[in-house]
Amino acid sequence: MQFLKDLDRSDLMIISIIYIVAGILLCFFNISIIMIGCRVIGLVLALVGAYFLYYYFVKRTNTNASPFFVGLPSLLIGLFMLISPESVISMLPIVIGIVFIISSILSMQKAFMLKDMGIPAWKVSLVGDIITLILGIALFFNPLQSLSYFLQVLGVFLIVDGIFLFWNDHMIRKNMNK
Repeated sequence: MQFLKDLDRSDLMIISIIYIVAGILLCFFNISIIMIGCRVIGLVLALVGAYFLYYYFVKRTNTNASPFFVGLPSLLIGLFMLISPESVISMLPIVIGIVFIISSILSMQKAFMLKDMGIPAWKVSLVGDIITLILGIALFFNPLQSLSYFLQVLGVFLIVDGIFLFWNDHMIRKNMNK
């Protein structure tokens, strides 16, 4: 229980707000916005990679190979994201599935902590975590056919997960003070 007292509450609040805002954005923006974002991230990665490679090959100020090992992958991934954002976006359901699986398992721990504290509403949190786990497994093993539909479903679940994170933290802190 001491580790919860040491945990900075603002960290969890920020994560919850990011989940909710990202969920709302995913519900209302379509694939073209995601493709533009992918290209922008690709451009930034390519520029960063090019800078590191320039630093390594042209500047030659030391023998450290770190700029090469950071620059080359950054440049290649950035170019891939610029040239083929569709490929990157098509991997999104699998990556999000993995994130949902891990997040739901970690969040189940908090639901069981609520149970240990004798809070009867722990079941609501556990049900939400199980639903998130099932969605994560479904996304991982059977990516959705329509990415637009997937993004809306993902948005809704991010909103729900953000609300559950906030609620669990609130209930745990409220009962720890008693």
